[in-house]
Amino acid sequence: MNHPHDARLASLALGLVLAAGAAAWGSRMVIRLGEARTASTAEWRQVAQVYAERNRLAVPALQAAGAVPGVDPQLVEAARGALARAAALPGTPGLLDDPRALDAFKRNQGELTGMLFRLVAAAQRQPTLRDDAALQGLHRQLLQSEAQLAEARARYSRFAGSYNALTQSFPDAIAARLAGYASVPTNL
Repeated sequence: MNHPHDARLASLALGLVLAAGAAAWGSRMVIRLGEARTASTAEWRQVAQVYAERNRLAVPALQAAGAVPGVDPQLVEAARGALARAAALPGTPGLLDDPRALDAFKRNQGELTGMLFRLVAAAQRQPTLRDDAALQGLHRQLLQSEAQLAEARARYSRFAGSYNALTQSFPDAIAARLAGYASVPTNL
C-alpha cells in the first residue's frame, strides 16, 4: 500500500527536478543574453573608436588653423568648443543605457563633424595651410570616417537588434527581466 509519506517524497523529488531544470534553463538564457549584449557592446565600441580617432586628429588641425591669420578665428573657436563638448561625453558603452546621454553624444558628434568640415574647407582656401599635414590628415579622416561610421553603425544595429529580440521574446524575456537586461537603442 502506498504511504502518504512516499507521495510527499515523490512530490518533493519532482519539485526539485523541476526547480533544477528551471535553474539550468534560466542560466542558459542569461548566458545567451550576456553574449548578445557583449557582442552589441563590442560593435558600439567600434563606432566610438571612429569618433575618438577623428577627435584625436582634430586637435593638431585646430592648432594649425588657429595659427594662420586668414582663417576666421570665430570658426576656429566654434570648432574648439564643439570638440570640447564632444570630448566631454566619450562614447562609453554606458551611453547605451541612457537615452538622453546618447542623444547628447550624437548631437555633439554631429556638431563637431559639421564644424570640422567647415574648418577644413576654410583652411584649404589659405595657401599656407593647403599642404598642412594635420589638416590633410583630418580631411582624409573626415571623408573615411563617414563610410566607416555608416558600416560600424549598421553592424551595431544588427547586433543590437539581435540582442533586443532576445530581451523581448518569450521565454528569453523572462530571463532578461529577472537578470536586469534591458533593450538598447538600435538606430545610431
